[in-house]
Amino acid sequence: MLIARAQLQPGETVLILGAGSGCWQRRHPDRKILWRTGHRHAGSDAKLEKALQLGADHVINHKTQKIRDEVRRITNKRGVNVAFEHVGTATWDDSLASLALAGRLVTCGNTTGYDAKLDLRFLFSRQLSLLGSYME
Repeated sequence: MLIARAQLQPGETVLILGAGSGCWQRRHPDRKILWRTGHRHAGSDAKLEKALQLGADHVINHKTQKIRDEVRRITNKRGVNVAFEHVGTATWDDSLASLALAGRLVTCGNTTGYDAKLDLRFLFSRQLSLLGSYME
């Protein structure tokens, strides 16, 4: 998903939602990764620590921190090039808001719901790309 669909390049930043899932562990070592704990009941200090041990540069605990605010802080208000979204409606808005200008959101799931909303003005004014991917 990150390479074929989102065309993630070396040096780009990516927000990977759901650190408790198996999807987040697949990454190329020369990419900087922003991590987030899993949605709902999956957030825990143990999962944050595991993500750091596996090479995450930053972790965001969704229970105590607002995703979009932390991404903006970490990236000096720039945002990430790619958001890897597979959670669904619970994180959709934060995923979009975390993207840099011309950022790409790639999604393969909807665990928390499929009826996500989108302000089209935000899509075209920020030149964002939405990409669907069937599984990985």
